[in-house]
Amino acid sequence: MKKNILILIILSIILLSVSFLAVYTTKNNKAKLEENITRNKLFELNEMDTYKYNLSFDNQNISVEKINNVWNIMTPTNYVADQMEAFANVKNFNTLMISTVITNLSEIESFGLDEPLYTFNIWEKDKEHIIYVGNKTIDGDFYYVKYNDEYFSLDYIFIEALKKNVDMLREKDFFKIRSEEVVNVLVHGNMYTNEITRKDGTNWVFVGLETETDILKAYQDFEVLSTVKATGFVEDDTNYKKYGLGNSQTKITLSLEDRSERVYYLSNIGDTIYVLPESINKIYVTDYPVYNAATRGNTYYVKPLETTTNTN
Repeated sequence: MKKNILILIILSIILLSVSFLAVYTTKNNKAKLEENITRNKLFELNEMDTYKYNLSFDNQNISVEKINNVWNIMTPTNYVADQMEAFANVKNFNTLMISTVITNLSEIESFGLDEPLYTFNIWEKDKEHIIYVGNKTIDGDFYYVKYNDEYFSLDYIFIEALKKNVDMLREKDFFKIRSEEVVNVLVHGNMYTNEITRKDGTNWVFVGLETETDILKAYQDFEVLSTVKATGFVEDDTNYKKYGLGNSQTKITLSLEDRSERVYYLSNIGDTIYVLPESINKIYVTDYPVYNAATRGNTYYVKPLETTTNTN
């Protein structure tokens, strides 16, 4: 009897040990599997908690920071950032996929990480992620990367995607208005004044021509002048006379439904069109069609005479 009880006790201990080992192995394997899954990425960001990043590459040092939920370029010069472009780079940080985890460090000197080519930092809450980028691999398809004292190779395209310069990140839609909000466009040139008024959703009138207005031409120039945006920037953006924005510029006044106004000035120097928004006082480059729309003679807007066919 005692012998049978002893055997049962031993069997119970064995079963408990096997059960514990099975649970431990399952949890361990699951943890390893999860680790392998997360190791496909350099790190995982909570994008909404991200509030700042620095980009140091090609002799540029750019800092972008979210202040009161608005992304701003802080260095080298303070500008409002293009919100979509700034946040898109957060996503670029969050999609840094690992090609190889490098554990053999026998050739570490060739990685170029003692003096990194590029350094990228990003902050979420109280955590900072620092990425050091060294040389390209021999085939040129990957970069050597150091993160948290570990070494990796990452595909060339992931690193290049992070390299956003100031012009890429700056806000280009400086007025942030839609043409539907504009009711009148007034153009003052040296020798002329043009004015296009939106009477309703389907009727645009060149003032002075009224019923003789070519509605399509008036509408097209109204749209172009109402939705002016930057296509580029200038370094010395406060030297107005240098860019022809002194006394001889063309002035455009946009009147909005809410009775507010937006004013900007245009100049043409060497076939480059410069625009100076009055409320911002920074010079941008814009498209040539904007200048064309602002400098036409009034005869351009006269609708063509209707022709009749003689049936006799």
